[in-house]
Amino acid sequence: MTSSVQTLLSAVVDYAGLFPPAQLSLPEAIGNYEQDRTSSQAWMLGRFVLPAGRVPELAFLTQSSGSEPWPLSVVLSGGLEAILEQMRSLQSVPPQATPSSSPLALAALEFPPLPPSALQSLLPQMPNGIDAFFEVPFTDPLPHLKALKGTGAFAKIRTGGIKAEAFPTVTQLSQFILACADAEVAFKATAGLHHALPGDHRLTYEPESPTAPMHGFLNVAIAATFAYSQAATLEDLSKILRETLAVRGDSSEKESGFVFESGGIRWGAHHISSTSIQATRQHFFHGFGSCSFQEPIHDLMELQLLETSLTPQKLATK
Repeated sequence: MTSSVQTLLSAVVDYAGLFPPAQLSLPEAIGNYEQDRTSSQAWMLGRFVLPAGRVPELAFLTQSSGSEPWPLSVVLSGGLEAILEQMRSLQSVPPQATPSSSPLALAALEFPPLPPSALQSLLPQMPNGIDAFFEVPFTDPLPHLKALKGTGAFAKIRTGGIKAEAFPTVTQLSQFILACADAEVAFKATAGLHHALPGDHRLTYEPESPTAPMHGFLNVAIAATFAYSQAATLEDLSKILRETLAVRGDSSEKESGFVFESGGIRWGAHHISSTSIQATRQHFFHGFGSCSFQEPIHDLMELQLLETSLTPQKLATK
């Protein structure tokens, strides 16, 4: 594996197997996450994502775990009062930065779409040491990013779903990434990013599921790197998000598209160093939520960017 692949994708996937389209049972999702944490690709695995209301059940099912605490990203829902009540209910879960014998550690909170004024009400009540991701509408992100600027909180963009209209266009996604870079607000993405490169894919695991154009997680990560470390334009990011080729620098394939080299990533006449990639991952692009950890790995293997075989897993309850 080329080192730039690992730099770009370290801890990039927050596992969200409880959510559509997989919608696994909690025991199934737990089994997958436990397996993935000990796999050869565990370096790509981030947090375990679940709704606030499922945390007590998860705590019960993992109480005998002898491994390192699971880092949780807890999804909140409802209006302002409901969110505050859910935050209070999580006070028994120790923050990830705090040493504890608990099998669970609270690493992040993910907030639903809220008016910018509600963000300003919630931010002072955030617990210390917990990342806060506020969902921002891709149709009009600027008011929310203005509210988040300088607060230390992060944005979250929904990059897909089980309906075609849930996916932002290339232009909308490019504008969002550039706006985040301009506002100096880091972000994560969620949904619709379980494929490495853009293409038409099924929206669910149903046999007769309709298809829709989906974005690629490599494209989003690389676009974020260009936006954060170089003077990228809207046209640049749009081209990056549309790129459909990726190869290793030592590959026998014709070196077009994204070329992963030991010292960075080359794309056409442009080059991003591994140092810039690492800075982007640390300070700007925090990763993406996916209901599958295996599908991103499978795509990377198909591109010969990873070389390890997969262990079959339960993907969906259908």
